[in-house]
Amino acid sequence: MKKIIFFYLLIFFKISSGQNIQFFLEKADKNYKEKNYYNAFVFYEKVIIKKEYDLKIIYKYAEVCRMCGFLEKAKKNYEKLINTNINLFPDAVFWMAEIQKNEGFYWEAQKNYKIFYEKNINRKSDKLIKAEHEIIACYDAIILKNESRRNKDKVKIEVLENINSPYSDLSPRIINNNVLFITSVHAKKIGDSTIMESNILKSEKNNKIWKTPEVFANYLKEENFLIGNISFTNDKKTFFFNKCPVLRNKQFFKCEIYKASYENDSLINIKKLPNTINEKKSNNIQASFSEINGEKYLFFVSDRKGGFGKYDIWVSKIVGDNFSNSENLGEIINSPEDELTPFFHQKSKVLYFSSRWHKNLGGLDIFKTKGNFNSWNEPENLNFPINSSNDDLYFFLDEKEEFAYFSSNRVEKISDQVCCNDIYFYENIKKENDILEKKNNDIIISNVDNDENKENNNEKKIKKKIKKLKKLLPITLFFDNDRPNPNTKKIKTNFNYKTTYIEYIKLQNIFRKKYSENSIAQIKEIEKKEINYFFEENIKKGYKNLLIFTKSLQFLLEKNKIVQLELKAYASPLNNRKYNKKLSKRRIHSLINFFNEYENGYFKKYLEEKTLILKEIAMGEDFSKKNISDNREDKKHSVFSPEASFERRIEIISISIE
Repeated sequence: MKKIIFFYLLIFFKISSGQNIQFFLEKADKNYKEKNYYNAFVFYEKVIIKKEYDLKIIYKYAEVCRMCGFLEKAKKNYEKLINTNINLFPDAVFWMAEIQKNEGFYWEAQKNYKIFYEKNINRKSDKLIKAEHEIIACYDAIILKNESRRNKDKVKIEVLENINSPYSDLSPRIINNNVLFITSVHAKKIGDSTIMESNILKSEKNNKIWKTPEVFANYLKEENFLIGNISFTNDKKTFFFNKCPVLRNKQFFKCEIYKASYENDSLINIKKLPNTINEKKSNNIQASFSEINGEKYLFFVSDRKGGFGKYDIWVSKIVGDNFSNSENLGEIINSPEDELTPFFHQKSKVLYFSSRWHKNLGGLDIFKTKGNFNSWNEPENLNFPINSSNDDLYFFLDEKEEFAYFSSNRVEKISDQVCCNDIYFYENIKKENDILEKKNNDIIISNVDNDENKENNNEKKIKKKIKKLKKLLPITLFFDNDRPNPNTKKIKTNFNYKTTYIEYIKLQNIFRKKYSENSIAQIKEIEKKEINYFFEENIKKGYKNLLIFTKSLQFLLEKNKIVQLELKAYASPLNNRKYNKKLSKRRIHSLINFFNEYENGYFKKYLEEKTLILKEIAMGEDFSKKNISDNREDKKHSVFSPEASFERRIEIISISIE
């Protein structure tokens, strides 16, 4: 994936057909060494046709394809290296995993992260740390994607019309809901080289439509410098922005943060911020101003020493014209990877930022957290469809909390290249029952049920229960292999789901042992963690949600509502399709038995009266993931692996109420 600091854009230039392969190879290698990846890509494209069996050239070609966003080409060539000599190019399998995760193929990515980890266990590196993290993080991504179905009809993501260009458009910032500033980055060819240029653009809204943006403060531009990442103080009198020097051919940055007074639509009194912000020998970028409890702060991003990873989020207190020594926001937010584009929304007192770590869907995801400078809550992923498996960053929520904006290089159409960032937006859905309160001068948001302070209105209570039920969906419930009633062709069972659940969780130690046996010590420990994670975050959490769901369901039925639940059942591919269809039906029947037997038959009369309707869809293995093992001799992968276990499930996917 392209690095967020570089914002590469592809430039093709003419190459004389009379020049020979050696000339192209020398040019390609020179640009590769200088990290001028787009120029290198063009030359390697000419070379690879004649040198398709040269593994060293294939590796470099795969690398430039990845850096330029040609992910399918990169995957194809990494795969050649992995299949030919995985030990000669150990990083190939790591980058294959990274691409697979960025494309949303989480199981496949997890397998390759594990292969990389096992083969490089004694080779200390950032990649090894990342691979170990991603083995578990891929499960998080699968869970998040499953949970995101709750949001698909609530949040509509749209491209911001009239704003985006063919290049990279980033860092949206809004003033008074009708003036928009963005940063636009594009490539410029100089001879055989490509350098980056940028502009700060401004647009105004007319009759709810954004005008085509125009260059703002063109006088800020200097040759061989990039400018961008604009932000401003609450009174809009002071602007902050980045200036980054560019060395031709090397795409090399050392960025600094500047401030300027904003008067009459111009920037004056331009000054570089002091060394407490712009520490020497480090990049300092993406400043974001905020007032918290009456005091002024500047959040920003830096790769300076003393952090927890590559790029960390830092903060400095502003007193008058002075900036205090910067402090790291700490390891709850910052990680061994990149944390970027901080934005603190003052009204809701929520910090938004993007990260390649945490519970991540791939690339950079947008997270939010609450707390104070001494203690932050665990970051929460905004999930699909706001986040994608590509890069999502520069989140901004307007002052009225009506619209949210962000940048993303998600692929909206069929393309062989993941390229440039566009500006997206969505209408923000406010939580009706959220109110703000201050407690001990900390930043806290508490959920308060406003209905408790209002008239005890029956319809409002019903709506609240319906909302609670829908928020829990889909509820996913898991089964042990070939359960209930193994080795039978019956479609009904005497077991109820509670019984199968209790028996299943008793097997956690056996699954840990079987899944991790015959692995080396370090892998054994990771595989035990995988099983623990699956049991805690999938099996036990699913049953807990079922019990919560059931309590709210009782309330609706007592209010004479007709409720229909849609159920789907799945199976792993360990048996034939016909058998798995019947197994799926048995699993659904175990849930029907659960409702019939719950609290001495509480739901039985509702099922008989058809005021509670359970609509069954038995999917069998038809929708199981590809590459799930069906080898009976390889029980580690076909029975005990989390990947196979995930396919043995039923889901309550929807609820309709009359």
